[in-house]
Amino acid sequence: MRWVARLALAVGVLLIVAAVLLPNTVLAEWRSEIRWLGQAANQVEGWWPGVNVVHVLMFAVLGLLARAAWPALGTARLLAVLLAFAALTELLQFWAPGREPRLVDVGYDLLGACAGVWLAAGVQAGWARLRATSFVHDSNIQK
Repeated sequence: MRWVARLALAVGVLLIVAAVLLPNTVLAEWRSEIRWLGQAANQVEGWWPGVNVVHVLMFAVLGLLARAAWPALGTARLLAVLLAFAALTELLQFWAPGREPRLVDVGYDLLGACAGVWLAAGVQAGWARLRATSFVHDSNIQK
């Protein structure tokens, strides 16, 4: 099942890189032409004014998928990889017309990555607890 998480992570990484390389004018055009996309983006951006919520959410999903894909990798190492990717995505914006790399966006990315990794760890711990409880319960029934 880990291959599914790794595939989803790879798709997520590719989508983020593609989005980062799109010129600002294309993103603006998509938001106005694709009604549901523009409405969703506006809604998300309004959740927490002053914070780039899109960055936080994107990297929360990446953090969750990265933890699911590599559960044995240490948290510090995993977050270091996600931080390096966040910095890379900002640096790539130097070559995207109308885009500006911002250090604060790397911070939002890291905030999202931490939240995603934390959420994944909680889900994994809960799932392990549930499996352990089910196993103990099932073994008592069989006796």
